[in-house]
Formats: sequence, C-alpha cells, structure tokens
Amino acid sequence: MFDDAPRYFSTVVPQLAVNDELVLLACVAVAARQYSLANEQHQHSHEQALTYYNAAINLLSKRLQNSGPDPAVFASCLLVAHCEMVESKATDWGLHLKGTGDLLKMHGWHGASGGLAQASFWIYCRMTILASLCSGKLIALGPMEWIPGGVFPDPAVWTLELWQKKVVFLLGMVHDIWSRTPDDINEHAVQLHAARWKELEAELVRHQSQAPAVCSPLSILPPKGEGNTFQSVRYLNGSVSASWQMLHTAFLILTICTPCSQASRLSVLSSSDVTSQAQTYARQIVSNSLANRCPIAWANAVQLLTIAGQCLVVEPERKACIRILREIQQQTGWNTRASVDRLGAAWENSWRYDSVGRHSAVRQVDAGKLLYNVWLGEERSPG
Repeated sequence: MFDDAPRYFSTVVPQLAVNDELVLLACVAVAARQYSLANEQHQHSHEQALTYYNAAINLLSKRLQNSGPDPAVFASCLLVAHCEMVESKATDWGLHLKGTGDLLKMHGWHGASGGLAQASFWIYCRMTILASLCSGKLIALGPMEWIPGGVFPDPAVWTLELWQKKVVFLLGMVHDIWSRTPDDINEHAVQLHAARWKELEAELVRHQSQAPAVCSPLSILPPKGEGNTFQSVRYLNGSVSASWQMLHTAFLILTICTPCSQASRLSVLSSSDVTSQAQTYARQIVSNSLANRCPIAWANAVQLLTIAGQCLVVEPERKACIRILREIQQQTGWNTRASVDRLGAAWENSWRYDSVGRHSAVRQVDAGKLLYNVWLGEERSPG
C-alpha cells in the first residue's frame, strides 16, 4: 500500500528473498503470523508462525550487528515489526517500531532516499502515525524530519503515489499539532498554534481538491435503512480507499483541535457547527471500511476507525463500526479487541442527564463530550 513503482514490496522484495535468507524469513513470518491469526481453528499454525518469527528475529539481530546501511535489512525490520503489531494492543505499537526508527536514524534514510529505502521509509511513517493516533503522543520521528527541508514540494502533476505520500505527510502534521496543543499561559505560542491550524486546514482542502482522477469514487449510493446515515462510496482499490480514509481522519482531528482556550474547549466542541462537521468526517471514515471491503485497506483502518467510532452518536452507526472492526480481525488477523473495548468505554462515558420534570431525567448522548475525550487522547481521558 502506497508503494512506489516498481512496487517494491510486490516485486523487488520477493526477488531479494530468493537470495537473502533474512528477507525470506521475514516474509514467511508475516504470512504465517497472519494466517495463524485469521485461521485460529488450525492449532499448529500459531506454533509454526512463532518458529518462523523467532528465526527471522534471530537472524535480524545478527545482521544489525554486522551490516552497513542495507535497505533489505530496513525492509526486514518493518516486516518483523508487522509480525509483532498485528496481534498487539495499539498502545504497544510504538515499542515494536522503535528498533526500525533507530535504524533509519542511524543510516540517515528519509522520504527522498530513493529505491527500497525510500519505499520502506514511507511505510514506516504510515505505521508510526497509526501507532501514535489514539494516545495523542508525539510521533517518534516528526514529519518535519521526513523530507529534506521539512516541506513536501507540490509537483506540477500529481501521481497517485505522490498524492498518497502527501496524505500521510499531512496526517502526520495534523497529529503533530494535536499533540502540541499549547497551554493558555504562553500567548505567543497560542497565536502561532492558531495560525498553523489555519494553514493546515487550507493545505488539507487544497490537497483534497488536487486528487488524481484515479481517486474519484466509482459509485456513490445513498444511506439505506433506518438510523443509518452512511453513504456507500466505492473506490478503485484498497490503496485509494485507504488514502481517503487517512485524509478524512486528518480533517476530523483538525476539527477537534479547533483553536480555543483550554477552558472553552468543551463548549467549542459542543457547538452545533463543530459536532456536525466532526460527525460528517467520522461517518465518512466508517462508511469507507463498510463499502470498500479490502484487506489492504482494512489492515490500515483499525486506528482510524477507533478515532472515528468514538465520535459517533447514533446507535446503529456505532453497531456498524463494531461489526466492521470484528470483521477486520476475522479476515486479516489484526487485533481489534482493544479498539472495541475502547469504543465501549468512550460511549459509556458520553451520557448526560437532561431534566424532563421535577423528579425525572432522560439520558442523552453528549456529542461534545465525545469529541472532548478524543481531543484528550487515551492517556488523559477518563477511564
């Protein structure tokens, strides 16, 4: 996904695996781990997957000690990290990516390095964003360090691959501004934060309008069923649908980070304009996975659905989000149990009680409270 021509992880890496034992073991370990998780009725598959993983990580350890800046080792690190992340809690993903991050810093790889190293770098960037999203913590390698000069240059004509990379970059920048929300004491920092927020909003809108023709929806169907507000928007393939899902997540997070004082945050997020806008983006994120049932996109969707799901108000929409998370685990092996639990806790914490009489009250969903807890992040939110 988001892989440069000549499709390094579809063509170059398999060719390397013919003569490079580390790459071969890492590839087989990934396949065996995913198979074992998606086919739990096969009792011996987990043990076999663990055998391949242990062999890969032992050889990786030796190669890290004895090799120079080898992109094949970089790619193998990503594959081994994938083995670990696929069945781990999202809060542990950063730990599994730490070694890969240390390796690329050591050898100075970046988003314009060229070849397999560049392809691997952008996959690392996407993975590390997903690892940081729910907690709101800073990304291990900030997006300003992804490209020499810290600016993603806009080409005269956008290719799909370049447009997708910019989506990853923009989501990283939005996550960065979310993680660095200043306190109210430093007025200068608050002003700079608000100005950067407006710049990012304009960049997201501009990038959305510059999407290549291949990113256009194949079909758009209206919502069906009572209580369902999901449009069914179909895209060409999983890579395109994942791009839009990440871009809509960037819009959602930026909406939740609307500049305001700490004291007025809950009030601002409870306003009809903000809650309506956030609901729209959240529905787009969830409906994307419902309409585009592709394992390539689903493997990228767990964290995005977790953030979007926390913003949903309508019960049928919440049930649809839970259903798709469970299907993702069943079909791809990716662990979604913690995400389902996280959504349940967020929704339980969203109630308010409105008085309807002298001695009675009715329970209502507090949409502003939902958004406020997403803004807080998993580390700081109640429960």
